[in-house]
Amino acid sequence: MSEIRPHIQIQASTLHPQPPVPPPSVHVPPPATPKQQGPEPPWRSQSITPEREEEMEKGSKGREGKGMRGKGARDGGRMKKER
Repeated sequence: MSEIRPHIQIQASTLHPQPPVPPPSVHVPPPATPKQQGPEPPWRSQSITPEREEEMEKGSKGREGKGMRGKGARDGGRMKKER
């Protein structure tokens, strides 16, 4: 029992210090990259817009289809139960 508690405490102590360290280092690079990509977004956005639009349309249709099916199935089940 005494051995298990120390392990838990060690894990907790190690986990707490680790999270704070990674976030700062991880958060630092992203800001730098967006700033560097500042001038690039327009080009990338234009080149990606058509692809993203198609993906968005497909994704939206797929999601809508799934949503309709899910809702339809649920409604159908309720209707059958009500009947």
